Order: sequence, then C-alpha cells, then structure tokens
Amino acid sequence: MVEKKNDFIEVLRFIWKWKFYLAAISIVAAIIVAIFSGPKFITPKYESYVIFYPTIQMSVSKGLLSENQYGDNDFLTIGEGEEAEQLLQILQSDLIGAKIKKRYNLMEHYGIDPDEKYANTKFGIKFHKNVKSALTEYTSIKVSVRDEDPVMAANIANDIVEIMDTIRNSILKQRANDGMKIVEKDFNEKKAYVQSIVDSLNALAKLGVLDFEGQSDALSQAYADAISRGSSASLRSIDEKLKVLAVYGPTQAWLSGELEYELEEVVKLRTKYKQIKADVESIVPNKFIIERAGVAERKAYPRRSIITIVGFFSALLFAIVLFIFIENFKHIQKK
Repeated sequence: MVEKKNDFIEVLRFIWKWKFYLAAISIVAAIIVAIFSGPKFITPKYESYVIFYPTIQMSVSKGLLSENQYGDNDFLTIGEGEEAEQLLQILQSDLIGAKIKKRYNLMEHYGIDPDEKYANTKFGIKFHKNVKSALTEYTSIKVSVRDEDPVMAANIANDIVEIMDTIRNSILKQRANDGMKIVEKDFNEKKAYVQSIVDSLNALAKLGVLDFEGQSDALSQAYADAISRGSSASLRSIDEKLKVLAVYGPTQAWLSGELEYELEEVVKLRTKYKQIKADVESIVPNKFIIERAGVAERKAYPRRSIITIVGFFSALLFAIVLFIFIENFKHIQKK
C-alpha cells in the first residue's frame, strides 16, 4: 500500500516538474487541432434523418377486400423484425443510390468525374459514408443523411424513404401482375368451357331434352295415362319422346350438374381476379413515418469541441511519455 502511495506521489512530482512544458505542448496542440478542424480546412456537414415504422406484409385484397383477415392483424398493423429487415435491404441496395444519384446529380456534387476510372466505386463509397440506415432500439428504421448542404441532406433523406416505398410497391405489383395473368387465363378458359356446356344444353333443348329427371317422371305418368285411355296415337308420341330422352337425357343431366359446378368455379375465379387486380392497381404505403427529415441548423461534422479535447489529452499523454523517456535516457547516461 505504501509503495503504491509513493508511486502516485512520484507521478505527481514528475507532472509538477514538467508542468509548464506539458501545459504548453497540450495547449498548443489543442489550438492547432482547433484551427485545422475549422471550416477552412474541413468542410462541415449537416445531418438530417427520417424515422419510420414498417407496415405488416398484407396485400390490399386480403387486408381490405377479403373477409378472412390474417388472424388478429389488420391492414393498419405495424410490422415487426422481418418486415423491417426487408425494407433495410432495399434501403441499402445500389438501386436507391442510383436513383438518388440521378435525381440530385450527386456525381458532380461529390466532385467525381463520371468518366474517371472506378467512378461508380468511388461514388458508392462516398454515398454509403454519407447515407446510413439502421434499426433503432424500438424496431423502427432510421435513415440519416449527411451533406455539406443542409437543405439537400433533408431532401435526400425524405426522398430515399419515398423511393424505397416505390421500389417495394413495384416488386409487389410485379408479383401480383404475374398472378393476375395466371388467374385471368384460368378465368377465360373456364368461361369458354361454361359457354360450351351452355351451347350443348341449348342443342339438347332443341331436341326437346330440357330436364332429364322431370321429363322422365312426366312422360312415364303420361304413358301410363295413355295406356289406361287406350290412346294409341298418344302412346306413339310419348314413346318417341321417351326414346329421345333415353338417348340424350343422361347427357343433359350430366351437363346440368357440370354447369352448376363450373359456374361456382367461375364466380370464385372472378372474385380472385378482382382481388389480385386491386393489388396491381393499388398504391399502398409500406411505412408509418414518425419523423420526417428537417433542415439541420447545426453541423454534425466535425465536432470541433470534441476533436479539440481529444487533441489536448492526446498531446498531454504524448508529452508525458516523451519526458519519461528523456528522464530515463538521462539516468542511463549518468550510469
């Protein structure tokens, strides 16, 4: 314990011995750092950010038009981790950078010659250095943008979120459009088949076959009545009708049942087609914006006060190490 106390006193004595040199070096270093971190040497950047929550993955048709909802979720439910991760993938994709680059002419703004070697690589590095997107502790998404122009920083941040929304809707619409083509094809084929059944039933109707079971009962009863009356003319007429019914009746009965079933299928396909068409034609936001980007009033980079303090203590530490080395070197020389 005594040794530790003595060591501490020795450190204080050492610092006190070189106090003027240590102070001078640290202060001069802090002044130099403060000067060279100024706007004349480092261009200040301003930061703006957008915070939003993702929406749950649910199509318009199932969220609004269908009676069967996704469990307890509805169309206004906030998304969770999976939805947030998917939106982050879009936000961090090169597609966002390409659209923002074109909209704001960022190549020129960043001082990159489009014709120079590796121009796109340089742009990508600088863009991803200035534009960040990440999950917050509350599972929302924060998109922050730094730029020399505070107005441009705010505009880019807001536009990135809107472009992300457009890209995701485009992806979903493309998939819905593919599905709509499949359903439309099935729907048209089913309608054509139903029409062929109707045409066949109309042809049988012209032959006098309208309702196999009903006509069979009616003709059987009429045949029995004609026998009881002894009407040979009626018997011949009914017999002819029974022969026709015997040949085409089963076909008419089958076609009637088939028509009923296929009409139900047509209704189902038509409903599904309307639902998918709603998905294709709808524009649904994929986010609930909590805070839009505003124009920053104070710069975010560089933080001169922090840099100056770090420079001061770094110089102080360097000076202490330097003077320890000098004293030890003198002591070795004396020996």
